[in-house]
Amino acid sequence: MIQVRHPSVLNPWQIYRQSKLLLKHTSRANNGDWYLPALELDRQWHIWIDGGSIVSSVFDKRSGQWFEGPRAILPRDTGAGAHTRTGAMDTEAIKDLNESLDQAQLDAIFAHFEEDDLRSLHESLSRLVRGKDYGGKVKSLGVVIHVADEFALMDLAPEYSSDEDFEGSRELLQLDPAEVLGDSSLDVKGNAWRLLPYWGIDEGERRSVAVQVSRHFQPLFFELERYSESRNVPVITALVSAPLEALRLAPLMLEAEDLTNSGNIMVFQYRKFSALSVLNESGELVLMRALQHRPGQDYPSGLGETLVNTAASVGLSDPLVTIANMSGLNQDALVSELSSFFASRPPMNIGLVTPSEVPGLGTDLAGGRVEMTLGDSARLEKLQANAVYTGAETFKELERDWARQNFYGRSKEEMEVYPTQKDLKMLRFFGYAKFLVLAAVLGVIGWTSFDYIKAATTEAWRVSQDQAQTASVTLQKLLKDRERVNYWENVMARRSEGWLVMEVLLQLFEPDSGLIVSECTYSLEGERDSDKSKTLAFNRTWKIKGYARSEGTEALSRLSSNTYLKKRFEELAAEFAAESLRLDTDTRTLDVSMQQRQSQMPPSERFPASIARHYRNSFEITINQEFSEQDDLALTMKPPAIAANEQK
Repeated sequence: MIQVRHPSVLNPWQIYRQSKLLLKHTSRANNGDWYLPALELDRQWHIWIDGGSIVSSVFDKRSGQWFEGPRAILPRDTGAGAHTRTGAMDTEAIKDLNESLDQAQLDAIFAHFEEDDLRSLHESLSRLVRGKDYGGKVKSLGVVIHVADEFALMDLAPEYSSDEDFEGSRELLQLDPAEVLGDSSLDVKGNAWRLLPYWGIDEGERRSVAVQVSRHFQPLFFELERYSESRNVPVITALVSAPLEALRLAPLMLEAEDLTNSGNIMVFQYRKFSALSVLNESGELVLMRALQHRPGQDYPSGLGETLVNTAASVGLSDPLVTIANMSGLNQDALVSELSSFFASRPPMNIGLVTPSEVPGLGTDLAGGRVEMTLGDSARLEKLQANAVYTGAETFKELERDWARQNFYGRSKEEMEVYPTQKDLKMLRFFGYAKFLVLAAVLGVIGWTSFDYIKAATTEAWRVSQDQAQTASVTLQKLLKDRERVNYWENVMARRSEGWLVMEVLLQLFEPDSGLIVSECTYSLEGERDSDKSKTLAFNRTWKIKGYARSEGTEALSRLSSNTYLKKRFEELAAEFAAESLRLDTDTRTLDVSMQQRQSQMPPSERFPASIARHYRNSFEITINQEFSEQDDLALTMKPPAIAANEQK
């Protein structure tokens, strides 16, 4: 097992070496379940404990099925400390199960587990992962303990109790409970606390309280973690408070027609205690109390008086009271006591509900303990359609994560001990990249060596100095000849051919288009950007004047469009193999402008008045095609000989 230390106490090289060890010896880079909560994994083992019964159920998230779980192996309450040797286990037997344990860890196991129980626990974990009887093999396991045998609430220190930053208070309560609770004498090793906000209180001195749970099950979580790391299989653990889960499920236990405008009091009855919560008329939580039961009694004494006093203290005139039987207890004695209490007092609207009998919530659940459904998100999503108080912030926040707070979970600082999956994947990538770079370097060296040997064996390698000098002079002469050829090829290029200029005009103004061209001019002008330019940019322009009759409106509209003219120029370039008409390059642009006005065409010998009178609009179209200095047809300014002399 790798001993992992926090990065803050390591130097960069040690952090790198530790991350490399985790990458090599664990599955954290490939298995993202290491970083998920237990209630989000595909295979979940739920253990529900209320001090009188233990319910074990297994949930397969992929199939949505629940199964009866294996026997729960829990720590023995021997009163022994972690370093007290009690029991019949020998050291070698424990080492066979987990070779990575040190002496202090062995002592903790001696104090809380029997040898047979520990072996049975390991066998159960292995069987749950293999999944032969639970829906198939999985790559991880979530173990969730629902604590229903204890529930206590503590007030926060005044400066934290009224704080609006619930997230900040929650994190600080986990890191330094003595500070947040204002009590330095707290047993921080034997208990754990999590925050419970009162979302229904907008301002005041008591906006949140702390829920306390003992660390009685910590040895089990310790062993599960050791099993997980030694087997390289994610076994993610969580210990949650059953009353908080029950509060999250309250909207599924109530009927919309039973609700009143005076708020609600929910009493979640367990075997050893009851949790009383008060919701205002909007369904927001304003108060929660822990009502402990007397020994041998499974309901709180004086519940009727407690209900009356609670309603009065929070200002509820006629609340709906719902008593939820969370442990499947016989409630006859409770009903009798309430009947006697309210016989001589104004009655309260009190109803009983057994959550395990609510259709869809617990009727088909193995063990019937509805708190386990918080791991079955698909089931809760279906039930949400008939839930009440769907808009209340309390139940939105409880659904988000407040009801699933892990009392044995690690803080954010403790989570930073392990690198993230993204970090490990990146480290693995750079490991591959290192070999690729090494292979590339060796390849370059090999290729260079091969190229050198190949060149050394050619005839050119054995050429004498005089022969090489003669060849160099010949090469320079050939290069100059090539420059002269390129220059004259550029000068003689087909930039502006008279027949093509006229052909463009004839192709654009088709017969029977309703247009008559009376005048056309064409020009080509060079344009030098600077004295250092080696080539001459140029542009050529067609200016066309004429007359149009009414039928020629459509043709004029086309001729005034850049898109249409670019398309026609490309077609003509392909048809006549005319390089100068191509526009599919960034070094050429085409622009067209047109002016129209009402003007009667004057009669002439060619167009008598009988024809001219139909042409009542004159037009003037200007087509400008520009060629930049970088264009292949740009004119080379100077012959090679002159350019060479100027450079000297």
